[in-house]
Amino acid sequence: MISIRGNDWSALVPPAGATWTPTRRVSICIPANNPSNLERVLDAVSLQTYPSSMMEVVIADDGSEPPITATGRYPFPVSVVRLERTLAFGAGRGRNAAACGASGDLLVFLDADIVPERQVIASYARWFVDRSHVLVMGLCRFADMDQLTDEDLRRLVAEDGLGAHFEGKDVDDHDWREKTFRRTDDLRREAVDAFRIVIGATFAVSADQYWAVGGFRELGIRGIEDTEFGYRVHANGAIMVLDRDAVHWHQGRRNMSLDRREQIRKEREPYVERLLPVRGFRRDVPDPLDRPVLTVPRAVVHAIGDAGRLKYVRERVDPDHMVVGANEVAQSPDGMPFVPSFCDVWLPAEAAISERSIRLITRELGRRGVGVILIHSPAGGVLVAMRTRVHRRICNDAGLKRNACINPELVAAAASSFGVWHMAASRAEITWNGDYLARAAPGWTAEPVQITSNLT
Repeated sequence: MISIRGNDWSALVPPAGATWTPTRRVSICIPANNPSNLERVLDAVSLQTYPSSMMEVVIADDGSEPPITATGRYPFPVSVVRLERTLAFGAGRGRNAAACGASGDLLVFLDADIVPERQVIASYARWFVDRSHVLVMGLCRFADMDQLTDEDLRRLVAEDGLGAHFEGKDVDDHDWREKTFRRTDDLRREAVDAFRIVIGATFAVSADQYWAVGGFRELGIRGIEDTEFGYRVHANGAIMVLDRDAVHWHQGRRNMSLDRREQIRKEREPYVERLLPVRGFRRDVPDPLDRPVLTVPRAVVHAIGDAGRLKYVRERVDPDHMVVGANEVAQSPDGMPFVPSFCDVWLPAEAAISERSIRLITRELGRRGVGVILIHSPAGGVLVAMRTRVHRRICNDAGLKRNACINPELVAAAASSFGVWHMAASRAEITWNGDYLARAAPGWTAEPVQITSNLT
């Protein structure tokens, strides 16, 4: 397996002139509700350079009237999963339904108004040759296509001519995503907020990873389902890839009033602060913690010690942290396959904490952008704080179970790939309990780990 430092996906780029034989079956998953130009999308898929014998299309029809039927003759099977419409915004529900009906080991998600250029599926599939824990995103351009006939559009897709056709015309290139791409060198630089540019209309992921993170939350709220799904994939350790060769065209320019944007922002705000426990999304502890959805913990604290120790720790941390025993695996109360906290903290028995300690450690971990923070006790024990994303990446790469245990080898691997910061105990408002230091041998010790620079 190719070694990846942080999110530097350039290591996965094949050498010039390398040949490639497609081996994976691809399912193109399309959620739809009363689509007006779905046939154009299917026409563009039929013109893909990827072998049509290795593709299928699964459409999730979210209550369209009349119902969507698989019309037309295409060189791949097209199936329709019929849903009764129960949500005002059903994209997440539709994507899950389409994924459930898919047989491919790679899932490509398109919206019912998105025309992919002919190389998109092949561009996406190549990233999964060496790794399955990848999420690949392309570019999405918004353009007015009303003047193009169906025949014109098919010809432009077949001739790779859409870019040239719209050159100099009024096209929206998703500038808000480009700002993140510029800051992160097209996502090659590790960033704690790289997930924010995930859009459900244009990405590819392995079926294994899709279900490993639980698929989409079916919230029925515009503007949060895509970002939240991206956050969980990111927290699961995925390599986030931007493929500029995977260009998609949205049929029509974005047309949303300022009032509508403000309404969407207000609707999604309580979900954002509860489901995304990172800077820029959660400022304070959400109040209340369980409305309208259960709050994802900012940190899972593994407290070494007996029941009294757990009680002591729980009384001193913010309510949006989760405290468990030292060897206890945290369970997600909302049914998700894992707890997508920002980080895990392994708290030695000799560490006496203030009410702000875990908050300060978590904040420093996000600010430094490294994978691990270490705080050393005089007796040789170590407090370890590790981003959930980093922990799961290292375990995925090594084929390890992602349990509560921590060891020097795992920490060293995380530090090598994502960087480490040694934090002073005083900065975290931690003091060391003299009774423990005097009568107990240190529980977990490690050789000093070299400080590396910030990867962001």
